[in-house]
Amino acid sequence: MNPQAQSEFLEHLAESAQSQAALHAPAVVGLITGMILLLAGGRLLKPAVMLIGAAAGSLAGGLFIPALTTNQLGGVDSLPIGLSVGAIGGLFLAAMLFRFAMAAGAAAAFAGLALLATGVYLATSGELKTSLREDITSTEIVLAAHRYSNEVAAPLLTKDQATPVAVATRVFEQAGHDLSDLWNRSPGKARASLAGAGAIAGMIGLVTGLLMPRRAAAIVTGLIGAGVAIISLTWLAWSLNLPGREWLSHGPTGWLLIWIAVAAAGIWCQHSGAVAGKPAPA
Repeated sequence: MNPQAQSEFLEHLAESAQSQAALHAPAVVGLITGMILLLAGGRLLKPAVMLIGAAAGSLAGGLFIPALTTNQLGGVDSLPIGLSVGAIGGLFLAAMLFRFAMAAGAAAAFAGLALLATGVYLATSGELKTSLREDITSTEIVLAAHRYSNEVAAPLLTKDQATPVAVATRVFEQAGHDLSDLWNRSPGKARASLAGAGAIAGMIGLVTGLLMPRRAAAIVTGLIGAGVAIISLTWLAWSLNLPGREWLSHGPTGWLLIWIAVAAAGIWCQHSGAVAGKPAPA
């Protein structure tokens, strides 16, 4: 590891403690959430979707049924009837739409993985003009991320509005604008490669989600959980100067392979747990 880069990194942290403290909380939450998604997301996803559907249906029923009927239905107050009917309807609707939700989620996850892999290849090969290099270290990446977050969050700091949610929201919004600008400045060949890879992978994910929604749920949560957990762990390790952080120093291709390997391990754990939980045939 470059001592000069490490020294600059630590000095930068000392100068920006306020904004970084606001960003550590989302990283901790991200690490915990990522591990849950990685190891058990597929089994929790359908119950969560159905719970959200029931809650949304209950809210809609509680609002609309009393408004469209009298206060009493068969001698019973219309509000609890609306809540109950809406919850049941939302529950069934969520169960019916789960397959389509998994198809959309798998399409997005597969397309995202393909876009990232293609983008890393194009950037490290020089076809896409970015500052990404194959020999870039985690120290440089996290230092650049800290600088970027500080610059984006500066207006919030001057107004004493640098809450974790506000800072993270502003960073993600600015990152979206910057990615859009990068896309517009990219050569036509690079954009065609990215669009083709994303479209093909998205179609594969769509078919997987429609035909195998439960497996798609494990794949989607495994990919998302692995990515969120790795990013959060790396951010915390280098930001807080934790021991063993040198093990989290890899180039873009190395990180891509690690992400896929960790996601595959999580998907395997989810599949093994699902198989072990099934009753043995009589």
